Amino acid sequence: MTNPDVTPPPKRLSILDDEEVEALYGRPCLSGDDRTNVFTLTQPEKDLLASFTHLPLQLYFLLQLGYAQSQTAVLHLYL
Repeated sequence: MTNPDVTPPPKRLSILDDEEVEALYGRPCLSGDDRTNVFTLTQPEKDLLASFTHLPLQLYFLLQLGYAQSQTAVLHLYL
């Protein structure tokens, strides 16, 4: 027999609240100086960008690079 006053546990585990999820996965908010620093390309980055022949690929590369540079998380790989 079930007690009507007891709510069943959620089907999904909730570890982060909405604000924490937004901080991790939302679009970064960049100031003018931040945008300049993030989207100023080094010569190797310019060379790689030039290797992409289609504009959509170039834009995708720039967005991915800028997003990666704007994040504070560091990925540690052990090879």
